[in-house]
Amino acid sequence: MEAGEVMHLHLYMFDSELASANKRNGGADWIGKRDLELKAFHNETTGVDYANNDSINELMQVFWNTVTTGTKIALAQKFTMQNINDGLCTRVAIAPMVSDHFKMLQRGNQQQLSDRRARLLSWAFEMSRLSGLLNVEKLVDFTFQMCQQAAEAAAERNDLVLDTLRRRAVFYAQWFTIPVIVVRAIEERRKLAADNKDGKELPSVMDLVTVTDDDLSFARVLFDSVIYWQDAFFGQMLSDTWENGEKNFTPRVRTTRNSEAYSALPSEFTTDDVAQRLELKTNAAASQIKRWLKAGYVERVKQGWFKKVYDCII
Repeated sequence: MEAGEVMHLHLYMFDSELASANKRNGGADWIGKRDLELKAFHNETTGVDYANNDSINELMQVFWNTVTTGTKIALAQKFTMQNINDGLCTRVAIAPMVSDHFKMLQRGNQQQLSDRRARLLSWAFEMSRLSGLLNVEKLVDFTFQMCQQAAEAAAERNDLVLDTLRRRAVFYAQWFTIPVIVVRAIEERRKLAADNKDGKELPSVMDLVTVTDDDLSFARVLFDSVIYWQDAFFGQMLSDTWENGEKNFTPRVRTTRNSEAYSALPSEFTTDDVAQRLELKTNAAASQIKRWLKAGYVERVKQGWFKKVYDCII
């Protein structure tokens, strides 16, 4: 790379146990890890500012893909009532695994492992060579409609949890479907290359990218699944924290005798009306009306008659 050229950092992690990853969060090596996890979903930039002689103050765009397995107990340690609203729970795709209690895993062999690794490397190499614009407008339109339909369903049921989860589930419907589409295009080009006996110029992989009805069905399954499991694991917790927040931050109803009297007055009133409502003498009632006039709460209609500007005052 040339000096001054921006380098984006791509981090891929595979962790076999979420509980151990949670424990590492408290160490200096993982300061800001959750912030990176949050920013990685949208590939946002984050600041790097560690105070040591080797650190460089810089902004980097975050590309962080993490695959982690764990238990429900570890999941409960990762997402708590204190942090559930920071947005991370809508940035994860959770797939519950079938229990393997009392069962042995199928025994593998070195050849199988080597074959799997070779296939992954082969596809990774093919993907890394691609560049250009993907013609997936049909998929984008379809996922937009799915998200819109979910918004309408949430509005009908006043379901705030669904309205929250559907906004990012749509990304999974696109991100996991696009590799399926691209792989199919790569295989199609391989077939064309094998049949190309005349040495004709072949279309690029990007030219062969098409979105089928099966792709849209696959996107629908992904969208529904992500929402279903996020709701199953985090829906009640989200709902409870919002309800608690409403209770904790409900403004105290503040009323005074003055405001109550103002609210009880008719839209037009006299000095005697105020004197009666506030149990004041005429001079004191007149002084109160002057204060309301100065504050803009009432307007003078004629001598001794006034009109309220507002329905109520503080």
